[in-house]
Amino acid sequence: MDDLEDIAVPADDSGSSSVTFDAASLLRFARESHDLNPLHMDEGYAHKSAFGQRVVFGALGGLACLDRLPDLPGWELERIDLEFRHPMFMGVDYRLHVERTTDGRTVVDLRDGALTVLRLTADFRAAEAATAAEPAVDFPSAVKPRALPADPTDETLRAGLTLDGFYQTKLPSSRFPQAQLLLRLCSYLTGMEAPGRRALFLRCTLRIPAGAPPIPGRTVKYRLATQSYDAEFGLLSSALEVWTETGLLAVGDLKAFARKDLSRVTAPARPDVVDESLKGKTALVIGGSRGLGARIVEALVWRGCHVAVNFLSSRDEAEALAETAQERARSGDAAARRRPATRLVRERPATASGAVPAARHPGLQRLRPAGFLWFLGAVAGDHAALRRRESGPGDGSLKRLPGYPRGP
Repeated sequence: MDDLEDIAVPADDSGSSSVTFDAASLLRFARESHDLNPLHMDEGYAHKSAFGQRVVFGALGGLACLDRLPDLPGWELERIDLEFRHPMFMGVDYRLHVERTTDGRTVVDLRDGALTVLRLTADFRAAEAATAAEPAVDFPSAVKPRALPADPTDETLRAGLTLDGFYQTKLPSSRFPQAQLLLRLCSYLTGMEAPGRRALFLRCTLRIPAGAPPIPGRTVKYRLATQSYDAEFGLLSSALEVWTETGLLAVGDLKAFARKDLSRVTAPARPDVVDESLKGKTALVIGGSRGLGARIVEALVWRGCHVAVNFLSSRDEAEALAETAQERARSGDAAARRRPATRLVRERPATASGAVPAARHPGLQRLRPAGFLWFLGAVAGDHAALRRRESGPGDGSLKRLPGYPRGP
């Protein structure tokens, strides 16, 4: 498959295989699908999202699963269902597990350790000859995709959208060209049209009718109609129809979340009335260097609280947060100036027991990921439960959980 040229790994003796996604594979898929959603392609944007890094296209993981479907002479795809259960990240060694049943169904799981992050369910039927038909509509020779993703508001999504258009991509060259083209299209419509910029793909179900036409060219016509939108959870459901020049290719249902943009959360204003209800208390905020976490930190500081902040890689944001909090305290009244100073304490080495030494100054701290885990262990009084040695005793390392990056 063109999309998997850089990432597919041959199956081992057990029938399973592994796949690792990198920046080159994401770029290749973006070029083939025209899905340029910033969560996948913009390092700066993704860094400020809830994920803290670029997320692999869900459809790209689906194509990796599609490539593991068995060859069944005399059979053809009838239905594919993709469940995007957890986000996928670059540099993780995912395993592909294939399970076949006797009723024409194959299930392929993409796993991070024991965790299934994506599941593809494929139903097969006896192959039928394609139905010949005259072109029902003139297809354009060239189609210009979106250069920037749409960003419809919650009100627009709630009111409903119907999008009619043409989609053009490089002609697929796999065992399942129809499915490959459809997954590219679904990724484009979700990431670039609706929900667009805020999209996080949740589920994709596609049904290919019996006798569906082969793909004579690389252009298809689509109609995407939103069915419902739950603004509280940001869940969008849409119906899809896809045609070639000679007839209906597929119908489907798409589900996606319209993420809340935490980077747009505004900082709280300095309270008019001094509130020291949390004076003398200490709070630990996980992921508190940016977005909603940073706003929580500021609110706690205003109320006289000592705050320790854990973050993985957002050093610049943490330093800016410390400086902002200090400036706000200095600009406040006398009572505000007596609140805890906000300091950014550099990485502090762990003690022999693994616990992070207590800071001598109250305020804002950065704890190393490993030290942060030991700090929690000290609070819980259960160091043994947190120790996960990778090698011999005394090396101070922690076993990496699935999908969790190593500490510095």
